Amino acid sequence: HFAASKRIQTLYLRHNSFPKYPEMMEAFVAACKGGALAQLQVLRLDDTHFRDEEMEQLAPCFKTGGGLDGLELLDLDENHLTGVGLDCFKRHAKYMSKLQTLEMEDNEFSLKAVHSLAFWIVEKSKWCDIRKVSAPVSASDSCDFIQRTQAGKLLRCSVRTRRQHWRWELLVRHARCMTSVWPEDRV
Repeated sequence: HFAASKRIQTLYLRHNSFPKYPEMMEAFVAACKGGALAQLQVLRLDDTHFRDEEMEQLAPCFKTGGGLDGLELLDLDENHLTGVGLDCFKRHAKYMSKLQTLEMEDNEFSLKAVHSLAFWIVEKSKWCDIRKVSAPVSASDSCDFIQRTQAGKLLRCSVRTRRQHWRWELLVRHARCMTSVWPEDRV
């Protein structure tokens, strides 16, 4: 029961089968949207048989004010997510500004889905504190070892680039504030 859990900072729900117990997902989503998990920083949903359908239910909780927008670590390892679930996540997770780690190992992502995530992190996300994203290409995808390795490198580079962009944006904002303080002839 999540109703009286406003001070929980870490929640491990691993090894629970969400598809087998849909009422558990409904209660969890309701608790998130109701603000019951507002202080949550770490959410581990690894090995919960999480599929695209469950992501579609949970993803709105990742948007601003959705209840899970303040997560620092999200673990979705060892599930059954595909590019469809990943796209759903991206539609709602853009402003998770505190997110530092996103773990999505052992899912069913195609090479195209991993590339899409890497580009999205740089071009669309507003993740200012991201440090690690792991979402490797599924072994069932038809790409070769070199392509899998390159996809992992691309993700790591996208994380570094996102952080550099954020630092640049902060410097620009600071410079603009400073120039508005000084008279024109001093700039």
